[in-house]
Amino acid sequence: MPRIYEPYEPPAVFSIDRSIWTLAQAREYAAWVESSVETRAKFIVDFLEVDPELEPVALLEDAQERVQVILEGPEFSRWSYEKAIPPIREKALTFAGEALSVDLGFLLASLLLRHLPGVFCWKIVRKPRLDMNYNLPVLEHKVEGEPHVINPLHFAFAKCLAALEDSRYVHGLAEVFRYLQDLHSEV
Repeated sequence: MPRIYEPYEPPAVFSIDRSIWTLAQAREYAAWVESSVETRAKFIVDFLEVDPELEPVALLEDAQERVQVILEGPEFSRWSYEKAIPPIREKALTFAGEALSVDLGFLLASLLLRHLPGVFCWKIVRKPRLDMNYNLPVLEHKVEGEPHVINPLHFAFAKCLAALEDSRYVHGLAEVFRYLQDLHSEV
């Protein structure tokens, strides 16, 4: 029986330009992200049929390979055309493709929180306004006392988008997990 991908449903605030969100709206979205992490991580593991008992790096590598194949399907990506001279033809993610990539980010967030307890905490970026993560929840961690952030949802989305052009780009989530794990095991 073919697997059916069921995209998540973000809260209504997601339809509003996040650059004008109030703090309450940013908190609403952050609460949705935080409450969805484990559910969506389990969903994508089941959907991709990867072994949830694998070590995090192996699990991410397996998931990345499967996502790379799935992204080629018409449900997840399509060709788009731009009238230009010469015409531009490129692959783009469909809504399902975007949702699948974000679910991969939920998986990365889940693994970071579960396997590096006490290292990461959710934070809403409120300054500077020009930050690419403005009003979004990110995982904050400290390196030598200095705060650093990672937005696992955006990171996975960017990797999947780039993978449409070059299949090597979807790979990167496992490397980031390994890097962060090594970084914080030295502390």
